[in-house]
Amino acid sequence: MRRLLLISICTLTALTLGAQVRFVATTQARQVVVNGVFEVSFTLENAEGRDFQPPPFTSFEVISGPSMSMSTTIINGRRSQSRSYRYTLMAEQEGIFTIGPATIRTGSQVLATDPLTVEVVKGRAGTTSDGQTVPTDEEVFLRMVVDTTTAHPGQQLRIDYKLYTTVNIRNYSTLKEDGYEDFFFRYVKDFTERAYLEVVDGIQYKVQTLKSLALFPQQTGSITIEPLVINVGVGVRDTRRSFFFNTRTIPKTLRSNDVTIEVVPVPEPQPATFTGAVGSYQMDVQINRRELTTDDALVLTVLITGDGDAKRWAPPTLDYLGDRFEMYDPKILQDRFVDVGGVMENTKQIEYLLIPRNPGLTSFQVDFTYYDVDSSAYVTLQSRPIALNVRPGDGTTNDTALIADEMASRDITGLRSPKQIRHAAPVFLFSPLYWILLAIPLLMLSGATVIRRRRLAFAGLDPAERKRLRALKTAMRHLETARSLVEGDSRPFYESISLALFSYVSSKLRIAPSELTKDNLLRRMEEAGIDATQRAAVMDVVRRCELVLYAGGADAQSHQAVYDETLELITGIERSLT
Repeated sequence: MRRLLLISICTLTALTLGAQVRFVATTQARQVVVNGVFEVSFTLENAEGRDFQPPPFTSFEVISGPSMSMSTTIINGRRSQSRSYRYTLMAEQEGIFTIGPATIRTGSQVLATDPLTVEVVKGRAGTTSDGQTVPTDEEVFLRMVVDTTTAHPGQQLRIDYKLYTTVNIRNYSTLKEDGYEDFFFRYVKDFTERAYLEVVDGIQYKVQTLKSLALFPQQTGSITIEPLVINVGVGVRDTRRSFFFNTRTIPKTLRSNDVTIEVVPVPEPQPATFTGAVGSYQMDVQINRRELTTDDALVLTVLITGDGDAKRWAPPTLDYLGDRFEMYDPKILQDRFVDVGGVMENTKQIEYLLIPRNPGLTSFQVDFTYYDVDSSAYVTLQSRPIALNVRPGDGTTNDTALIADEMASRDITGLRSPKQIRHAAPVFLFSPLYWILLAIPLLMLSGATVIRRRRLAFAGLDPAERKRLRALKTAMRHLETARSLVEGDSRPFYESISLALFSYVSSKLRIAPSELTKDNLLRRMEEAGIDATQRAAVMDVVRRCELVLYAGGADAQSHQAVYDETLELITGIERSLT
């Protein structure tokens, strides 16, 4: 048995080594019409390869690829294996074109394929081939429709891809779609999928919307959205078949038009209360009490709903209340997009914590300014006047009142029988629970005293120093969130990293959220004296965040490495500017 096994292994090895090593290029189309799609494959046979280099497809558009496949076959005891790299190409213009050689390294040898020649010809309307009628470009075509070609950063654009046809379309598949790198985008699901009729140049078409997107430009300038390329299956008559089975499905490649969007900045001068919101918005303001003492905390809740990019605007500022209230950084309780009738609406719920400084009657309003794209003007939303009656406190803060109210509404003891209650009563006095409950007020009083001293010390700082400490505290809070997401999904992690970096840098360099662009950030860092290495590192982190959040890219570095780099950046900038 050992001898037989050894002979089998030697025979199989000899057959494998004796197989011929080849690297060949093939295509199923030596002739193709303009806008026609075909495949090119580069196949390595009977060898392990590395460092594959495709040829430059200068005369064609790459629709997809490379897609790699492997196979192994044994025929009559002869074993062969192959690895293929496949590309899908589209012919763009007439002529005879040569696809150059591809190369691959196997062992110490570099192999190259032979060139391929492809002829691209102009298709004729209504021609027939092998008994099937090819639909013309007038019978079926694809359009990209956009609601506006001029926009501002953060404004919502709507794009629809519509299929116009007078023939029977059985299916379709997407071959190539723009990556929308310069936009934050979301696919719109709440749109009508029912076909309708439309007359174009005297011809009646059935129109079907294939997909819709909401786009939010991120930078100013001219942005071109590349055409959508799809492959449709068209049902046509086939004269070679019987009367009852005389149709078949043939493929046809369709290419939409491209669209150029001119993104322009919002006009100057900008109101002082403008924080970067563009679109159409509504605001609602609520408070938790109208009478309080100087020891109480006022909870102010602001609900803002609009159709712009919520990531580009900051919460309304209440800095003008600094002489009347001790304020803390606003907290975002809710931030979500909802598809409402084909329009992406963002709802952001913001909570402010305010502690009165002085007793008396006081009132204020909350202002939120946005740039309205319909009227081309700045619009300021104002809440109703918020009137408060502030009484003198006794020197102890009641920040725990909200927690006490919540705990009072809960049944923390559970249900017990009268017998259990009578049995439990005598052992409560001088029990561990008794001493714990007795110590709680003392601990709360001492803790409140410490907190109030810290607040008084914080209020006595220079305003610039207070703003610096708040910016650093906010950044550290976002970084702490990012640290907890190191092992999680990429999008929440990079959102926390982006918030940490931008909240710190914008506050540190005094950049308004509406002016926070890459060019402005780079310029302000240079003016502040931040060295070139730190500036390059900041822009690299910004680029990676944008790639994952807005362009649908993958994170090339580990989350831990990105977190460590961002933390080192913030601490390094803090040391260099203090």
